[in-house]
Amino acid sequence: MEYAKITIDPTLLTYVVQALGRVPESLYDLQKIRNLSCGGRPVCQELIDPLKDTLPERLEIVRGDFSIIGKMSRLKKLAISAVPVKDFSFLTTCTALENLEISACGTIGCAFLGNLYELRSLSLLGCSGLEHKEEILKLFRLERLSLEGSQISNADCFINCRIKEVHLPEHIRKAEQAKRAELEKQEELKKQAELARRAERQKQAEWQTQADMEKQAAANLWKKAQRGKQAAAGFWKKTFRKKRIRRKLGPADRDGRVLFWRVARRNRVGGSDLEMDVR
Repeated sequence: MEYAKITIDPTLLTYVVQALGRVPESLYDLQKIRNLSCGGRPVCQELIDPLKDTLPERLEIVRGDFSIIGKMSRLKKLAISAVPVKDFSFLTTCTALENLEISACGTIGCAFLGNLYELRSLSLLGCSGLEHKEEILKLFRLERLSLEGSQISNADCFINCRIKEVHLPEHIRKAEQAKRAELEKQEELKKQAELARRAERQKQAEWQTQADMEKQAAANLWKKAQRGKQAAAGFWKKTFRKKRIRRKLGPADRDGRVLFWRVARRNRVGGSDLEMDVR
């Protein structure tokens, strides 16, 4: 029975051999790999030269072919650095991945990340661009995100998001710090303006209270003056009334006793308009 060929990039094969400790002979061998680091780091021990050494029949060297990584179903940690990969869609089948690091690989389309539900740490470092960044927010188990060194113009969706630890590019951090400083400055100006308005309102309230007190004092003085005028008018009215009646009654008696009188509107006994009492 003839099996299909396993195509693999020579650089990737070198790192696979390092991870396994031997040359893989089947897909089963590749599925044993749980931790793989490819590119960017020198191989500790040259176990094979893919271009010179004899390889198993099923292996076929194809430069730039990294799709075999998608067959590593038990892969937990993967680091890919500075390799000529333009499409990472082969990673959609690596559903067991918990830690993924991709660095210096050009523009990365993040659509493939939507299926990596077990991902807890994601690092996209030194990338020239990121597409479909919103897919990262769908990773509900993601606890750490690093985008340091990547050229992105807008990272608002990652600011104050539910991800516990977020590391943004330096230019984004500086812009965010400047924005935050501007907001704090505006808040401080608003507080100062509010304090000034509050002080002005308090001052106006004090002036109004003082004006009301002065107005009340003036009103009390006016009422007192009115009562004095009314009392004086009553006094003089009573005095003039007594003088008019005395002129009608005549002088006092010859012994000098005071003649008291009162005007009666109606005399119940004799019908007289005056009643006199002599003491």
